[in-house]
Amino acid sequence: MADDFDGKVVVVTGATSGIGFATALAFAEKGARLILSGRASLDPIVSRCRTLGAEAFGLSGDLAKAELSRSIIEEAISRFGTVDILINNAGFGTSGGVETVKEEQLRAVWDVNFLGAFRMSRLAIPIMREHGGGAILFTTALAGMYGMANALAYSTSKAAVINLCKAMAMEVSRDGINCNCVSPGPVDTPMLQEAIDAYGLSREDFQAVSPTGRIATAQDVAHALLFLSSGAARSINGHVLVVDNGMYAGMFTPSPACGGAS
Repeated sequence: MADDFDGKVVVVTGATSGIGFATALAFAEKGARLILSGRASLDPIVSRCRTLGAEAFGLSGDLAKAELSRSIIEEAISRFGTVDILINNAGFGTSGGVETVKEEQLRAVWDVNFLGAFRMSRLAIPIMREHGGGAILFTTALAGMYGMANALAYSTSKAAVINLCKAMAMEVSRDGINCNCVSPGPVDTPMLQEAIDAYGLSREDFQAVSPTGRIATAQDVAHALLFLSSGAARSINGHVLVVDNGMYAGMFTPSPACGGAS
């Protein structure tokens, strides 16, 4: 699988921490050329990728703003001439149910989680088509696969991303572009700690609903994203790969906020 990524141009959103950070490093280790984005400073991840010998550049900003999506793709074209793989990883959540979430909170989450991924994908598709194909990946969440109490904005936005991926797979597959999702359960990232703090939970609560008793690492999810981006996954399309230590397989009833994080 290493040869699949040597020299490939990979765009990763939400790359400043957690799954995005780990995914950028994983691609860098395989020889990919990287364009990275995130809200916080990208200097740490760009520096780490360059230490591994990768060409890497970063653009900071808010993916809720359409101009950032354009700038990211333009940067990839300017520096490398194409986009081979797009990892739509940027996302966040907020607490609140149907009667308590504020419209501005709902809109803010959807603007990044759904519209950000939509815009990035729509801009990347014609470039991939022109160059013979590519792969578009989405980091979703278990929260998008079941009704999750008190996390309406996050849960509904991730569900929409899953169907965005499936609809795109039906539209662009003949152009050599595969579209897939990786849907994590709880992952040991800063976002998990935010959920623990927000909902008054503990790491033990998350471990208790995991059949293996483990919490996934960001590297676990990164490896799944690399696999679905590789030639080994060329016949996998419109698929949701769950990385959750078996939680969804058992149809568990999770506590609020146990639905995964990017």
